[in-house]
Amino acid sequence: MGKKSKEVADQWQGLPKPPEKPSAAGTATEVLLNAFRISEIKCRHIYAYKATVVGAKRVPVAIKSELVKAAIGATDRYFVYDGGEFIFTPKSIIGKKDSIGDELKKTIPRLFGRPETMHQFEVTISMHRRYETKALKRYCDGDRSIPETYIHDLLFVLDRIFRVYPMIQLGVLGNTCVTEFEKIRTDAGFDIWWGFRQTVKAGQGSLFLSIHTKPVPVISGRTLQDMAMDFFRSKRVQSLEDLQIDDWRRMAPVLKNVKFRIPGSDATAWISGFSPVPASRVRIDGVPIAQFYKADIDTRLPCAKTALGTMVPVELCEVVPGQMLPKVSGYQQSQVFRFGSLSPQARQRITEHGIELLDTANNPDLKAFGITVSQQLEKFDARVLQTPQLKFRDDQAITPSHAHWQADRQKVIEGKQLVSWAIICFTNQRMVPQAMVSTFVNQLAKTCSKIGVQIACTAPPIRYAPMNCSIESEIRSACQAAETQSKVPVQLVMCVLPANSLARYGEIKRVGTTVVGVMTQCLLANNVRQGNNPKYTTLVGLKINTKLGGFTAGLQTHDMPGIDSTMVISADVNHTTEAGNMSVAAILSSVDLECRRFAGTVLQHPKKMEFIENFDVIVRHCLRIFYSKTKQKPKRIIYYRDGIGDSVLQTVKQLELDGIYKGCELIEPGYRPKVTMVIVRKRHHTRILPAPGQDLCTEAGGNGNCLPGTVLEQGVVNPCLFDFYLLAHASTIGTARPAYYMVLHDDSQFSVEDIQRLTYNLSYLYPIVPKAATMPAPVYYAHRLTGQGRFHTNIPFDQLSKFTGKRTDDVALVPVHRNLEGDMYFM
Repeated sequence: MGKKSKEVADQWQGLPKPPEKPSAAGTATEVLLNAFRISEIKCRHIYAYKATVVGAKRVPVAIKSELVKAAIGATDRYFVYDGGEFIFTPKSIIGKKDSIGDELKKTIPRLFGRPETMHQFEVTISMHRRYETKALKRYCDGDRSIPETYIHDLLFVLDRIFRVYPMIQLGVLGNTCVTEFEKIRTDAGFDIWWGFRQTVKAGQGSLFLSIHTKPVPVISGRTLQDMAMDFFRSKRVQSLEDLQIDDWRRMAPVLKNVKFRIPGSDATAWISGFSPVPASRVRIDGVPIAQFYKADIDTRLPCAKTALGTMVPVELCEVVPGQMLPKVSGYQQSQVFRFGSLSPQARQRITEHGIELLDTANNPDLKAFGITVSQQLEKFDARVLQTPQLKFRDDQAITPSHAHWQADRQKVIEGKQLVSWAIICFTNQRMVPQAMVSTFVNQLAKTCSKIGVQIACTAPPIRYAPMNCSIESEIRSACQAAETQSKVPVQLVMCVLPANSLARYGEIKRVGTTVVGVMTQCLLANNVRQGNNPKYTTLVGLKINTKLGGFTAGLQTHDMPGIDSTMVISADVNHTTEAGNMSVAAILSSVDLECRRFAGTVLQHPKKMEFIENFDVIVRHCLRIFYSKTKQKPKRIIYYRDGIGDSVLQTVKQLELDGIYKGCELIEPGYRPKVTMVIVRKRHHTRILPAPGQDLCTEAGGNGNCLPGTVLEQGVVNPCLFDFYLLAHASTIGTARPAYYMVLHDDSQFSVEDIQRLTYNLSYLYPIVPKAATMPAPVYYAHRLTGQGRFHTNIPFDQLSKFTGKRTDDVALVPVHRNLEGDMYFM
């Protein structure tokens, strides 16, 4: 077997093929996608060249394009230059038969720099690769004889060809084309424009142009003073004169690289920071700065400093409108989310405007390569899976409507009793009085009683922690007070926080999970003050019940295909920036036969590594826990793996699948259960929109999305793999994003219907909300555990460099406290 043939054989080894025909289960429907069919590519070949320009540092893209054009010379040789490294052409530009290594080198003189002087630019154009476009047609038809790396490279080439022309014609912010069409003015100092990101995808039978619409925060025309007030708004600053120089220094990273106009000229500059002293002490050429600019300014404020060191009074800095906000604060991010969440109908309207704006019908680059794109959103046949039936206490069973049910009308299938607990308020009594806390506790107890969770102690000890207190000391004191009152070991410590603070929240979780060994539940003071909100107290009650070992609902046996004597494993890797820039891996496994309870393991992971090391040892540990709880070894293992990109797909599959088999061998030689491995992705740009005339999700704030359970297994899915999109939840805000699933291995030979139904039905087992989750509950558990795992540091979390600015070495993760091993403390 040749090298190329072996490469092709290895890339598809063990990967299930797409189903020969789609499943007929469920109700037929039609959906629209944010994608447009690429109906034709006439050119037979696409030539890719590498372009190198040498002669000066940081040559602008416009000058690079001019130099490349001069080097190519002949105007009848059409080319597309991406402004960076590559040139693409439908015909050869060097010779009749270009081959790898062929070069075209020219020296071109041009004025450049400040002041402008003659530079000798050397432009080198070398042949990189020639691509055959017919390979795409074969791949879309399911031909597995083509190396997938070749297809990925060719799709990358088409992406660049599609993007160059609109990025020249339209406004560009980052790598996104933007438009003021239906722009939104916010009260946070910026406007929301709409950005369009084009991506070429290979689907079943055809290529598609996917257009992702996203909100882009753009600075409106205003002064630097206004932007500073927006930054300090959350800190209740009434006037900029109240600020110290250190306050401006903290704001510098937020406003860095914001462009503004230099007073008295048309020149512009970029902010690099602020002066370390007030304007009263700044002089330019020995002249006070107010006199230099001939302006009446407040000399108590600092000056903005440009990259060249020029000082400009803050009051005279007029920010240039139409530029992207360089860094978005928490409040500004909430505004982007609030105004930028589009309903499906609004997203369809703006996406259709996007295809007109990008002008694919008249794009000369596309015409040169003979590429034709449909101007209508693509419509596909889809199915809506049957909603599973949930069972609660006393054999009560309901079928959720639109993936939602009323939690206060059913008692949880397994309710626990809260006897020993305490409350710590990290606020002052004026902000949250003790009477207000007691009112909240009484409302929580009433709500929990309705849902089948008992709070035996309705007057727990309440402590008010002083500022800058030791969180460990406070939690230990609260535990001691609870045990003294109830005479039994403490079960829970509830913490009331004044505001969202990652540093304090992370330290509370670190102390509770790894030091003291007690469950913690954090609440915001604003929510405690609204103690008569039964919806909120219901959610808190469900979380407490789950942490204590209870569970909300179960699935009927007929709604769990292939789950008999089955262990479900889920895993995720989080490349955190808080815990010393390490990566955190989380692995969970079911410990019962009904897939309700899970035990988790958190591991410190080598930085940026995607696959999980020593997976066989971890699987052996999971199997031992499963056997200790069920007294049997699983016949099947279903492994859901979250967060894997295409570049490491085969590596992760090979290493972790082998790890599962080796882990089983460590339990007993010859023990080999059937393994199914499914990849789950949430970060993608595909959106499923309801087609005209189809049923919409309107109950429980469904916002007009497609019905929960909508599954798409044709069109934009991979033509050579077993994959599908599944919309499991009813989104109340914006357009619901489906999860993407790819079956990488399947010893059990599940039918299409069974793997889709099982995946969908498991999303109803997420116990802390009375609705279906966006993904199967085990996948969500892994995601939550990686988020909690970053708090398991060996030093106080609020003393990490992210929060103090001081370097912290030798940060490592420590294991969970023995009191919480096997518990779902991460919920």
